[in-house]
Amino acid sequence: MDEELKKENLTLESSFSFVSDSNGEDDIVASLAKLLGTTKENIIIYSRKQHLVRNRDLVTYILREYGEMSYLAIGKLMGGRDHTTVMKEYRKIKEKIKLEDNKDIDIRELISRAKGIKEQKDYITNVLLPNVIDSIKKTSNLLGLKQKEISERNMKIL
Repeated sequence: MDEELKKENLTLESSFSFVSDSNGEDDIVASLAKLLGTTKENIIIYSRKQHLVRNRDLVTYILREYGEMSYLAIGKLMGGRDHTTVMKEYRKIKEKIKLEDNKDIDIRELISRAKGIKEQKDYITNVLLPNVIDSIKKTSNLLGLKQKEISERNMKIL
């Protein structure tokens, strides 16, 4: 029984190791900030300095457009901003990107990093979460614990 539990833990640990990106950076805002030549603190700070606002808007745009994150989730990542603030930032920078050539920004790297977020999110949803649930069920069965069934509706929320 102990060997089976150890085996389950090894499977979970190897699954969790995928979650951080290729540079070992598991904070996407910090990772994108580094690519823009600034820090996470400068991205999430409540400042109206033009260069800080531009970088913050770019991070918001990349997370929404290519990371396919919700406005609410982006707001939380960006220091607890309201989702309507994030929507405004996104729309503003989207319009600016359409109008300008943006030669001063190489957003290709930002885009690839954000697409990595989507891949991680898909991996967590489709592979990791089912593995974790299966491991919990197996562990519960091995220990003789009864478990309550989770409704389909609640599973979708999870």
